[in-house]
Amino acid sequence: MDCPSYLSDDVIKLPSIPPPKRVTLIDRASNAGYFDALPLELCHSVLDLLDPQTVATVSCLNYKLYSIVSALKSFEETTAHAWRVLKILTVIGTISHFSVARLQAVLRSDRCHLCFAYGRSLHIPTCERCCFNCPSYDRSFTMLYPAIAEKYYGLTCEEAKRIPLCA
Repeated sequence: MDCPSYLSDDVIKLPSIPPPKRVTLIDRASNAGYFDALPLELCHSVLDLLDPQTVATVSCLNYKLYSIVSALKSFEETTAHAWRVLKILTVIGTISHFSVARLQAVLRSDRCHLCFAYGRSLHIPTCERCCFNCPSYDRSFTMLYPAIAEKYYGLTCEEAKRIPLCA
């Protein structure tokens, strides 16, 4: 689901870019390494566990891997229909925390992950669906600076270093 223009323009400045275009390549012989020994379904299961940037990198290695990634429905749907969400996750530095399968599941869901009401919004830092009311009442949606989180939750320095940060 694309971000509303009023949200992405006011909160995060994004350049106006068109969606990515698919490139058609001529069929040619290439080697996919260990992926050649696996059935396509198993290759897709492995790729679904990776983050979108890694999957995109794998698709650029050679034609065989490109064709395997091109047949991956979860990656295709996510890049085709939610490329703005991927762009925002990249800008804030959290895209590597979410697998392709998780992104697809969250983006296809229409329920809040807390109360299961209609969840029209996507909480970008955690990549979870939320309804209109939950961000007002639930502390898990609160964004804090690391120093405040240490003090508020009584974290040690080591524990605070393991908290994922938005860039």
